[in-house]
Amino acid sequence: MKKHKANTMKGKGGKTKGNTKKEKLELLEKGIDIRKKKAELKKEKMGINDLLERKQIRLDIKKLQLEKVAELRSILEAVTIDNARTLVGSEPFLIPILDEEEKGIVMGKMIGLIKLF
Repeated sequence: MKKHKANTMKGKGGKTKGNTKKEKLELLEKGIDIRKKKAELKKEKMGINDLLERKQIRLDIKKLQLEKVAELRSILEAVTIDNARTLVGSEPFLIPILDEEEKGIVMGKMIGLIKLF
């Protein structure tokens, strides 16, 4: 019978070519390490996406708060014509639409929103 010398040919420097158990284990370990690194990178990518999504949500909330503050400010600035005090043909006499108590409530809400920034 002929014996085959599979993967036992000598190369340069007298070392044998081929995959010994040790080399196979090393290759297997490298493969496992590569898969672990890929999994870690995927987790990091997912983490970055989560962070970006959370940041976008925070920005959207801040935009809404700014819109609320702007709306409350416009309510504070709103005025109406006082027909009882305005003379025909003259400048209209303007009065705020909110009384002092209502202004205080609106100011309190506006200050509360501003503090959230």
